[in-house]
Amino acid sequence: PPSPRQHPRGVAPTSDVAGTTPLGPISFPYAWAGLGNTSKACFGVALHATDAPALFGPPTRSLWVWLPRESTEPIVGVHTNVTVYLELDGAMAMTSTGVVEVTAYTRSMVSPAVEATFAVEGDGFSVHGTIAVPYCDVFRDPCI
Repeated sequence: PPSPRQHPRGVAPTSDVAGTTPLGPISFPYAWAGLGNTSKACFGVALHATDAPALFGPPTRSLWVWLPRESTEPIVGVHTNVTVYLELDGAMAMTSTGVVEVTAYTRSMVSPAVEATFAVEGDGFSVHGTIAVPYCDVFRDPCI
């Protein structure tokens, strides 16, 4: 099986993202991140808050964003009008827009590799919180 360094989700809480959605309350105590595509072609970074503490496998409930980037656009900073995806029971439930501020992002072998805050207000959403994603080998990619 893959090592935990390849899949950063662990059992220690790394997120406090919580609030209400049109489909009910959410509370996601775990976070993870990835390049968002298997080709590692530098298209962006996906940030996830989830309720699944498992080391492997997709979460069954999550709130996630995709932050596209170009070589000249740093990932650190405030990203407005970001599409926020809510997945319930492993399926896409609905989307909204929000603000994500990435306050730390590193490729060095230290944790957290990514720190960010989420704010989703409107369309029946009132969700806020922070994530601190542990370091994993995917962040060594030269595109990041």
